Amino acid sequence: MKIHLLYEYQDAPWGGLNTFFRNFFEIASNDPNVTVVPCGNAADIVLTQGSMRSPRKSLKGYQLLNAACGRSLDSPLGRFTRKKDAKVVFRVDGLKGIYTKEGKGAAADNRLIKNISNADAMVYQSKYSKECFSNQGILLPEKNTVITNGANTFGHKADRKALAKIRRLRLVSSSWSTNDNKGFSTIAEFSCSEQASIVHIGRWPRKTDPKKVKVLGEKHYREIPKILADFHYLLFPSRNEACSNTVVEALCVGLPVLYQPTGGTAELCANESYGIRLPEDLSEIVMVNQFLTRARDKYIELSERVAANSALFGYENCYDRYINYFASLL
Repeated sequence: MKIHLLYEYQDAPWGGLNTFFRNFFEIASNDPNVTVVPCGNAADIVLTQGSMRSPRKSLKGYQLLNAACGRSLDSPLGRFTRKKDAKVVFRVDGLKGIYTKEGKGAAADNRLIKNISNADAMVYQSKYSKECFSNQGILLPEKNTVITNGANTFGHKADRKALAKIRRLRLVSSSWSTNDNKGFSTIAEFSCSEQASIVHIGRWPRKTDPKKVKVLGEKHYREIPKILADFHYLLFPSRNEACSNTVVEALCVGLPVLYQPTGGTAELCANESYGIRLPEDLSEIVMVNQFLTRARDKYIELSERVAANSALFGYENCYDRYINYFASLL
């Protein structure tokens, strides 16, 4: 099977989309049944995010059609013919207009919706992801499936037995984006409790006081699983995410998640099988402390369940599901 990945990933922190394509390329390059072909070469499958062809470059409809015919992206032919030789598969998250502030992401959403007319199939990252599109009344391809993202932990796993002996909870949060919906103020409030210490991996918004959060800054993607393995829980108060790579990575390492029950996060955590929902009201430190006491009491039970099922969140499982789905389209 010949696959063209219509996304130029970067070997640097650049969000879950970049991580997905980097992981896919690394595994596919070692798969004897798959050939990853560069742009300008004939392919059986073109896999794309639909609106971006790199972290900074947008994807236009004629470029997508050129890729599907084995032509260079900027060939003029893509402007005049809709013929395709390859099956075009969109791997989509949610709509940015739902996840970010009002007005932000509108251009990317509009470009994605326009380009969907060129898709042969859609892969949604969660049921919530699928609902984001179907609820907008968008004409979508009949062929579609849901495949949860996967993570590469590079062999790092949490030592839950050693962590269970540590009474003060170690919490970690992580975000490449500084989007307000990430819940930075909630993370900061949790840091004021004497029952837990909190470390944040990634960027932190200047306008939000981190209080007692230890901000590590951006880390290389190979370092992150090793850091995660030293903590009891991932603290994830982000809202309306379709399928957070941060949550998937934490679960794969063996960390249960303290999460907002919005978007696709509740699906990933199987409705508290792999974590605990954050209460609606955490305005007082006493409420935070009560919640952390519950988290302390449930750690052994939850961490054992996450460890037993961590392979579900590995990238190998995700990759195999994509390859099987591609085969069904040919």
